[in-house]
Amino acid sequence: MLISETVLTSRCLFVIGLNLNNVSEYSAYWEQARTLYAPFECTTTMKSGNADVYLNEIPGGQYTNLQFQSYSLGLEEFFEDVKKAYREANILLGDVIKVN
Repeated sequence: MLISETVLTSRCLFVIGLNLNNVSEYSAYWEQARTLYAPFECTTTMKSGNADVYLNEIPGGQYTNLQFQSYSLGLEEFFEDVKKAYREANILLGDVIKVN
């Protein structure tokens, strides 16, 4: 699966006229830039990425903010319920378009 995704991504970059080496350079730049704001990231609540952002349709930035606020309010053990409530509210409101 991972190999086919890599091949697909490479083909998509080629089709739209992007050089994968240039994209990799930008990626390396932003990886270094992230070290500047790392002290402000919520690594106490989130140690890595989380695939359930797709299940709950919560963009990454909103996810980390929601998680941080939940922990700040003492709801860390109920975060699964908080995400479920987010998903239900999204459905009730007509599957709102979200951007990250």
